[in-house]
Amino acid sequence: MLAAATDLSIAISSKRTVCILDPALAISSHGIALIERLGSIMQLWVAREHWHILDNTDYYLKINRESENNQLTDWLDPEALANWEALRTVSDPAALNLFWVGDGPGESMLPADTDACIVFKYERYANLFDEYFSHNQLLMPAFRDALALAAVLPQAFILTNFTAEDGLPPICHALSSVGINPITVGDQWQNLEREWLRQQIVKAGGASLFWQGLNLAVVHVSFVRDYFNVGGGDQDLRFIDSEVLSTREKWHESKLWHRTKAYWYPL
Repeated sequence: MLAAATDLSIAISSKRTVCILDPALAISSHGIALIERLGSIMQLWVAREHWHILDNTDYYLKINRESENNQLTDWLDPEALANWEALRTVSDPAALNLFWVGDGPGESMLPADTDACIVFKYERYANLFDEYFSHNQLLMPAFRDALALAAVLPQAFILTNFTAEDGLPPICHALSSVGINPITVGDQWQNLEREWLRQQIVKAGGASLFWQGLNLAVVHVSFVRDYFNVGGGDQDLRFIDSEVLSTREKWHESKLWHRTKAYWYPL
């Protein structure tokens, strides 16, 4: 009995915190160094568009150079992108303990205990975002992908970069642009979580990154779960097509993003 209790305690304590890296953070000057440290203690996820950007760096850098005062593109760092390209040529990205949803289960990197059905749910929620929000911002797909990950990983938080001059983290600017206005929090729960996350980052050897100029923020995205289970919740979303959804199911779907709330605080 004691052995079983001990095994359970070990299993619970070994459960890793689930963290989604905002694309603005992942492809920043501190992105790789932070990933190398946090990957040892957290389950890190990156947006699918992260890899698409790395496959088209010349295009994004060209747009970045031509943009003026664009809060959604000024975080693109040429040196950081070059470092990512070099890393991909000499190392398997999986060695960084990163996870992501690809174009299908075969192109995804999922934790061993994660059902592959998450890929189809993710696709559904990403498509819903595009369907219900009109946007033409270049980097919105990257932020949309991070938000879709948050939808299918309800226990996760989003980690992003932030400077006081910006007013809001990049992903929060993106949310505001589609009518989801993030709320700044500063209560006892935020204080408790912030202190715990700071300790985790220090434990992973990340303190020196803050001395080098890294500034982080935490974003939580809250979805209304009653509207979240499309068509009853347990069916395989591979076989759901918007043309055959009932009127009631479509109404529930329409509320997924419109009733979404976001909360954030500087770390």
